[in-house]
Amino acid sequence: AVAQAQSGERAPAIYTEHCVACHARMTGGDGHVLYQRADRLARNEKELRARVAFCAKSLGLRWSAGEIKSVSDYLNKNFYRY
Repeated sequence: AVAQAQSGERAPAIYTEHCVACHARMTGGDGHVLYQRADRLARNEKELRARVAFCAKSLGLRWSAGEIKSVSDYLNKNFYRY
């Protein structure tokens, strides 16, 4: 529980470090539009967590299950709101 709480506190920094630049490259600017598009790939919390895991693996990141959950929770709270 302590490790999960720590990864939850680090979620904004993890997101900023690893997700923002990639999303900006994908969209040619503001990567946040990925969360607002009608055809977004994640339609619920389970799919969002799977998408975060896919992205982390694609980037060669070795995120723990807690980090994947924390980043997913951060995205859900701030963008998706499932």
